Amino acid sequence: MSKSQLEIEKKYEAPADGTAGPDLEDVPGLSVAEVQDQELDATYFDTEARDLLARKVALRRRRGGHDEGWHVKFSWNGARHEVHFPLLKDRTGMPRAVQSLVSGLTGEAPLVPLAHLATHRRRTLLEDERGEQVVEVCDDDVRALDHSTGRERAWREWEVELADAGLPAEVAEHAFSVLDEALRKAGAAESSSVAKIARALGEDRAFDEAADIPGEEYPTGGKPTAEDPSREKPAGKGSRDEAATPGGTGAPVANGAALVTALLRPHLEELPVLDLAVRADAPDAVHQLRIRMRSIRSILRGLRGSMPRSLSEGIVEGLRSAGLALGEERDLEVIRKEIERQSAWPGLTRAARRELEDLLEEEGRAAHRRAVAHLGSEEHRRVLEELTALVEEPRLRRSVADASPRKLGRRMVEELEGRVRRRREKARAAWRKAGAGEVGPEAVAALGLHVGAEEDAAPGRKVLRRLHDVRKAAKSLRYAAEALEATGVLSQKRAAKVDALRSEASATQSVLGRLMDAGAAQDWLEHAARTLQRRDADRLAVGILLGGMAGEHERRLEDGLRAVGA
Repeated sequence: MSKSQLEIEKKYEAPADGTAGPDLEDVPGLSVAEVQDQELDATYFDTEARDLLARKVALRRRRGGHDEGWHVKFSWNGARHEVHFPLLKDRTGMPRAVQSLVSGLTGEAPLVPLAHLATHRRRTLLEDERGEQVVEVCDDDVRALDHSTGRERAWREWEVELADAGLPAEVAEHAFSVLDEALRKAGAAESSSVAKIARALGEDRAFDEAADIPGEEYPTGGKPTAEDPSREKPAGKGSRDEAATPGGTGAPVANGAALVTALLRPHLEELPVLDLAVRADAPDAVHQLRIRMRSIRSILRGLRGSMPRSLSEGIVEGLRSAGLALGEERDLEVIRKEIERQSAWPGLTRAARRELEDLLEEEGRAAHRRAVAHLGSEEHRRVLEELTALVEEPRLRRSVADASPRKLGRRMVEELEGRVRRRREKARAAWRKAGAGEVGPEAVAALGLHVGAEEDAAPGRKVLRRLHDVRKAAKSLRYAAEALEATGVLSQKRAAKVDALRSEASATQSVLGRLMDAGAAQDWLEHAARTLQRRDADRLAVGILLGGMAGEHERRLEDGLRAVGA
């Protein structure tokens, strides 16, 4: 079994004069619970091209210590995550699950030993006044060997790490504060390295200079790694200058083809780490991966009249399939929040709440397995290869081949804005055809939204489908507008208009999204009632929740209709 956790730690340079470890006996609010001496033997792995380190991902096999096994560390959503797998009976063999976890980054390239670290660790566990473990302080003597160059390095460092990333913020802040003071009194200094593996591979330039270690050429031809500031970085929202060109050099986008690359590359570069985060079941990873895929589809949708469909159609369909595969897990996350937000939820019996929570958890695990299976499929791999090829060599139709980036961006916005406008009109037409009259509580209630699948052709369902179409079109406009704004190719006047369109599309998407979330929760509760009936379980709680959700659904439908001008 694997386990995943957040890792919150701080590193220090220990005194170089062989000073004894810090005195931790009189740290305010903390006391020493246990001291352990450990011998750790770690081998780090990567592809020959260092695909993992280029994304700040570390893969190691550690023997010895309290957490020996295979570890995958990666940064995601502002935090450092760590996934653990046990050693196999053959203690040198790599579990297939480890290879699968990082396969979105490594593809079919073999994983080979990168560096070896031997560490003598003195691990001190500290607890609070209630006897609960809060933090550990590690005094590490490290000897490292870089396999690619044969270079050996040795150093001593101190590390402070929270025992539980879920500790209250004030507890964590207090622990780090008092221990920072204690370590600095003992001669500690801020560490120049974010990770042992970075220093072992010569990426900590300050350390190498202080140790008179000469700089070395990277053996695979200078490909940037995790700590190399020359590494190309995807531009984020607001980095208009860096996003103005493929690779973020800050140079102007030269032509329409270069604009396509500048729009798509940042999203493409985020996909591998998001793939890893989804496989590791990191919080919000499924949602964020779907957003990146939807953003790529939105950009390509805006380019539909400017690019041969043969180049993009397979990519769009493939990403749509991936979105659907991931959507089931994401829907269950949203449904859980919607149900727990209901006013009736706290009043249900503990057993009734647990029954529904268990069912959501059971279905969530199954949905996660299906999502991961799709990410590992040959179909998905081909889609990503086609997308990469398109980003590297985009082609436009002859009619727009010579168009400036500004003109092409304008065409994209007009295409997507028109799509939102047409879908709004279709939603209004569906409402008129339903004959419900002026939008209001009574008219909405008369639609009869609480219907089963066999009544999918009912007027209320038709209205909902049209509103869902508006939401998708608004999403496309929003995501494409955000991508365009980041490139900086638009004129000041056009940029102001696009920003207004993006803001309006975002508001529409939000209102209609809340409507769809309520509908999904209502549908799931009906499904839960049938499931519990088959299991001969009590369905009273589901009935209570369904009543509240039906009313909420109708209120949100009224908001949605007003949002499209019905």
